[in-house]
Amino acid sequence: MINSSSQKEKVYLFLTEQLRNGELQKKDKLSEQYFAEKLNISRTPVREALFQLAADGILEHTPRKGFKIKEITEKNREDIYELIGTLDGKSAFLAGPHLTESDFKHMQFLIETMNSAIKNELYTKYNELQREFHNVYQSKCQNDLIFENLEKYNRFFIDENYNINSSQIQEILYKTNSEHQKILDYFIAGDFITLREFIEKIHWRIEGAKYDTW
Repeated sequence: MINSSSQKEKVYLFLTEQLRNGELQKKDKLSEQYFAEKLNISRTPVREALFQLAADGILEHTPRKGFKIKEITEKNREDIYELIGTLDGKSAFLAGPHLTESDFKHMQFLIETMNSAIKNELYTKYNELQREFHNVYQSKCQNDLIFENLEKYNRFFIDENYNINSSQIQEILYKTNSEHQKILDYFIAGDFITLREFIEKIHWRIEGAKYDTW
């Protein structure tokens, strides 16, 4: 039996890659046949995956016209940031007692690697690393619904680019990564109440939503 969740993940990751490489544009119609041929799978699981992504709010489906990436307004971006902040803060609060010294060392390594990625203008790599950083504690929050919804809402920022002048990117990302260090410091100190507030109010402040491309 085909795992529909894994097929959705495969289609989503391929879609993000195609956007990143410029093979697809956000305004393009998404053809089932295109995905089927590129991924070497039949059209049925592709269609199911596209409908699932539409149900998640990432794609938009119009009968007889097919699928396209759903546009997100500025207000939508801010609402998503606020929601992610609330869920991420709660996940950190719940995960805190379950993190180990090994987790702390891994998070510190990721912070240092992110700084290197920023310095070398490897922004796609930075995005991958920062997701891994948050996943260290989110995966240990002991609440599957929080974890699943964090994954879902992070997917709305599908093309992983920044809607700002390139000269500003490094400054903003260095600042964001300094916040990652602060998050780790709060974990190590066991100050989970302050940690939760910091993530909700500072790290995911809605002003940051404007920097994501939409």
